[in-house]
Amino acid sequence: MNKRNIVYAAVLAFGLTACFDLDRIPEGVLSTAAPFSSTGEMRNYLDQFYETGLRHQGFTAGGGQFIAGYDTHSDNLSATTASTRLAGQTALSNAVELTNYTYIRNVNFFLNNLNNNPEKGSAEYNHYVGEAYYFRAWYYYRLFVDYGELTWLSAPLDPVHEAMAIPR
Repeated sequence: MNKRNIVYAAVLAFGLTACFDLDRIPEGVLSTAAPFSSTGEMRNYLDQFYETGLRHQGFTAGGGQFIAGYDTHSDNLSATTASTRLAGQTALSNAVELTNYTYIRNVNFFLNNLNNNPEKGSAEYNHYVGEAYYFRAWYYYRLFVDYGELTWLSAPLDPVHEAMAIPR
């Protein structure tokens, strides 16, 4: 009888200590209902752009070596191979994938969904918004250097042909 009471008490104790608030969104995970509702979510989302949105030295890019790596597309260094950009072979018509536009779309998604953040106007909030504007400007700059005139997008486009047929 005593063991039975102990087992009942243990089952009752475990039953009463179950989770009661299962409707909460996990911290640090981007919510689809209210994205970017904290500066932590803003920081986590912007971290994806640091690998591609910052200038790096690239010592062996384009056939050059050491400090002159990116100089092969300028008048300062003679490259070992013909530059497709300078030969006019790099154009939007033959670009298979413009990943910079994908990054621009992701930054625009961020900038257009900041109305859920209660910390709007704080120094940390303004810092992350400034980072987003920097990354968008960087990707546009890289597209401009490679292709010349391009289409400016300030909002994510719907996948409708009419919406995507914007002139340069």
